[in-house]
Amino acid sequence: MKASILRLSLSWKSSTTRDHSLIQQIGAKLLLQSGNVTYVIDKLEERGYLQRKPCPSDRRVIFAELTAEGERLMNEMYPKYSERLHLAFSGLSDEEKEQMITLLKKMGLQAEKLSPLPRK
Repeated sequence: MKASILRLSLSWKSSTTRDHSLIQQIGAKLLLQSGNVTYVIDKLEERGYLQRKPCPSDRRVIFAELTAEGERLMNEMYPKYSERLHLAFSGLSDEEKEQMITLLKKMGLQAEKLSPLPRK
């Protein structure tokens, strides 16, 4: 389950709206099917790491908000994750890292073209 909250955290900052995230955007960022997002959110909620919050202006929208325990876990895990990423990429030169960033952006743009359009 720690892997799930870490994957969730990677999308968290880019999907947040005032300390909470749109569940649909979390799934899109993680490239998960809606059923899988529901499963992950359910498990994280059961363990007390996040809670669902309905949108006051649109009943169709549900936000996910980290609990104090979820914040604590994120604060514990993220530095370790960040260090591992740093180590993983330490074998690349600065030029190679720039190349990789360019190629990953290009792949991401292509993937966006291929993914289904979100429902409104």
